[in-house]
Parts: sequence; C-alpha cells; structure tokens
Amino acid sequence: MQPFALVSALSLLICISSGGAEAHRHYRQVLTGNQPGVCRYGRRLECCYGWKKNSRGQCEAQCEHGCKHGECVGPNKCKCFPGYTGKTCNQDLNECGLKPRPCEHRCMNTFGSYKCYCLNGYTLMPDGSCANSRTCSLAHCQYGCEEVQGEIRCLCPSAGLQLGQDERTCVGTNRLLPIPDNDECAAGTHKCSHHAVCLNTQGSYKCRCKSGFRGNGFECSAIPDSQVSPGTLGGKLHNEEIKNIIPEPVATTPPKIHQQPFDYEGEVYVGPQTERRPPEEFPEEDEEDEDEEVEDNQLNPRGDVFS
Repeated sequence: MQPFALVSALSLLICISSGGAEAHRHYRQVLTGNQPGVCRYGRRLECCYGWKKNSRGQCEAQCEHGCKHGECVGPNKCKCFPGYTGKTCNQDLNECGLKPRPCEHRCMNTFGSYKCYCLNGYTLMPDGSCANSRTCSLAHCQYGCEEVQGEIRCLCPSAGLQLGQDERTCVGTNRLLPIPDNDECAAGTHKCSHHAVCLNTQGSYKCRCKSGFRGNGFECSAIPDSQVSPGTLGGKLHNEEIKNIIPEPVATTPPKIHQQPFDYEGEVYVGPQTERRPPEEFPEEDEEDEDEEVEDNQLNPRGDVFS
C-alpha cells in the first residue's frame, strides 16, 4: 500500500470513530423526569439538544421560528392555544368547519375563536345548542331543555352535572352538591308579567298573577268586571276601611200615624184620632158645573181629607 493511500485510510477511520463516539454520546443521554430538558452526559447534567438554560437556571425548549399563538414545548415544537393551528401557531382554526359542528343553528368563525347564534324564538345554551326559550321558561329549567315526543325534559350543560330530584335544577355528580342559586327575582332577570309577582325557587322561579288578574304568570290579563263576584274588589274581599267618603243624603221616614175612620152624621172622616171635629157643612148645588168651584173655594185649611 502506498503511503498516500495509507494516510487517507487512517483519516477516514478517525472520522468514523469520532462520529460514532459523538453518536454514542447523544445516544447515552437520559432525560430526567423532575427537570424537563435536562440530560445526563456521563456524570454531568446539562440541557438537552434544542434546549437552553434561562436566567433562572432552568432548561427551556428552543423554537427557531417561535410560536405566535402558542408555547414552545420542545425543540421546534409548538403547542397552539385553542383556536389556532400551524407549525408556528400563526393560522386561525375554523371551528365552524369541524365535525361535529360546535353550534347547533348558526356558527360564525372569528380569529382565534367562534360564536354561536340561534334562530328567532330560541335561546343559546352553554353547550352551543339552541332551546325554545318560551318552552324552557315555562318548564322552569335551570339551564336548558329539549322536547322529546311532546315532553319537555330539562338538560344540564356538562357531564359533571345531573338533574336533581326536582328534575329542573342540576347538581354535581361527585357529591350531589346543589349549584348556588341565582335569585332571578332580585336580579330582575325574570320574565314575569308586570301584573305578576315573582317567587324565587332553588335554581329557578315562579310567576303568579296579582289579584284582579289571571293567566300563567308570564302573561296576565285583567279580569272583566262582569266576572267579579259581588262584594269583592278586584276579585278579593274588600275588608279595608274606606276613608274620606261623603255619604249620600238619605230621606228620613216620617212617623207613621194610625188613621181611623169615624162616622159623623152619615159622613166618613179619615184623620188623626186627636182631631175629631165634625166636617163643615157645604150648601148643596143643583148644577154639576158649580161643584168643582165650590169645592176649591171651601177646602178645609187644616188639610183634612174628605171622601
């Protein structure tokens, strides 16, 4: 073998040995569980390849191009925040195009997130579904409801909750602890009529029409006067004292005087018993035309009645 060939062979052998040693060196690295990114090189602990020690002495993963909407969790490895995707988390994730869709009725994609909308007459539930607002309000469900074969059933927004004994409020499945009550009556978020009284219950509320009105509490109408029972005021007995009322004048009944007819010489006299004077005699008239004139001129001034 020529000297030149021998030198070349020795150089190649040295390079292979160096590469193998370097490969063997990296192959022997062991990651520790307590400190991420720390490797053991023989007896030395150093940051692994792709990691770098920060000012606090901890090894941090290095991403050459960065993670715009995420965090670097490994060498050139990003973990994107919800709503973003891509190698460097710089792309928006269209959640409305995912299957299953996150919204029941309408979905609008936004940068880094999305919004759900419901059709008219429906209320958006926490899980993105839509419930008939009128139906769920009448059912007094705490969160939402569904209609199955004409029957209203209340729903809970997550798997960690289940319906309580009243089948309207949701309780935790672990310890069955009731969810803190929200007083809709005090907060003014109820849907009772202006002519109704709001009654708070655990996890819900009830509406009751005021006196003089009728309905389901959400809609109250005045009771017509023709249907109000006598002796009532607005359908309720009126026991309160009414003040500042001027009474109507009442005629005083005159004392009753007992009248007894008496016969005085063929004439009948009707009058008080204390007045028993005989009637005055009137001259007889021959003509009937003069009877009325004589009678008008000779009336008894005491008001006695003759028959």
